Amino acid sequence: MIQSETKSYPSPSEQDVRSIQIVCAALASGVILFVFVVLAAYFVIPAGELPRDVQFYWLLTSVQLVMSGSLLVLSSAVFNRLLDRIRDAPDQAFSLLRSALIVRLAMLEAGALYGIVVCLLAVLDGTMKEHPVFWINLAGAVGMLLFLSWSFPTKERQSEWIESRILD
Repeated sequence: MIQSETKSYPSPSEQDVRSIQIVCAALASGVILFVFVVLAAYFVIPAGELPRDVQFYWLLTSVQLVMSGSLLVLSSAVFNRLLDRIRDAPDQAFSLLRSALIVRLAMLEAGALYGIVVCLLAVLDGTMKEHPVFWINLAGAVGMLLFLSWSFPTKERQSEWIESRILD
C-alpha cells in the first residue's frame, strides 16, 4: 500500500503491470509489422505502372508531419488530464493509468500508421525509389517507438506516475 498524507492506493500487482505492458507492446508491434511490410514491398515489388504525382505525396507528407506532431502534443495533454483523475479516485489508479496509456498510444499510433500507409503507396507506385525523401513519413512511427522505449511502463514508472498525481 502506498500512502500520501490523505489518500492511499494499492501497490501495482504483477498482473496490473503486465497487462499495461502487453497493451503497449501490442500497439508497438502493429506499427513494427506494418513497417516490415512496406520494406518488403520496397525490395520485392518492382516499380508500378501507376501514374506518379509527386505533389500528391508532398501533400500527404505535409499532412503526416503536422498530424504526428500535433498528436504527440495532444496525446501528452490527454494523458495528463486523464491521470489527474487519480486524485479523486486513488483506488482506481491503475485502471485510470491503463486507460490513459491506451489513449495516448492509440493517438500516437494513428499518426504512425498514416505515415506508413503513405510510404506503402509511394513504394507500390515506384515514387519511393525515385524520391527517397518520402521515407520521412516514417517519422511518426519512429517517434512512437522511441517514445514507447523511453517511457515503457515498468512497475517503478507506473508507481511514479500515480504518486506524482496523488502527492501534487
